[in-house]
Amino acid sequence: MPGSPVLEELLGGLATIARADHAIHPAEIAYLQQVAAIFGFEGTAFRGVLQRHLGLAASLDDPYGILEMAPTASDADLKAAYLRLVKEHHPDRLMAEGLPAEAIGLATETLASINTAWDKIKRERGIS
Repeated sequence: MPGSPVLEELLGGLATIARADHAIHPAEIAYLQQVAAIFGFEGTAFRGVLQRHLGLAASLDDPYGILEMAPTASDADLKAAYLRLVKEHHPDRLMAEGLPAEAIGLATETLASINTAWDKIKRERGIS
């Protein structure tokens, strides 16, 4: 299991700072990858964090990456991943953990990208 939702929000905040000049430079990605590894986000989990927080790789075009799943995953596995991510990133849960308003705002955006990804997958696969 990847790092905690709190650490993901922190990593997402760092990614947002990296994007502040409207470009993400390779050195910034390398730095974020190092921090992500320390936080427990590697490989697919790291790409999912970037997609959820920055929309990298056109997040709407890669809903599977946002859910940290392969396109070959079963419907049940995709739904389980979706529910896990919603639980981890729900703003109410993070608010109860005492995160500041800025982190709650980032979590709200992250949850929106997770919901959009799941909606797209459901439409593509005909899942009700």
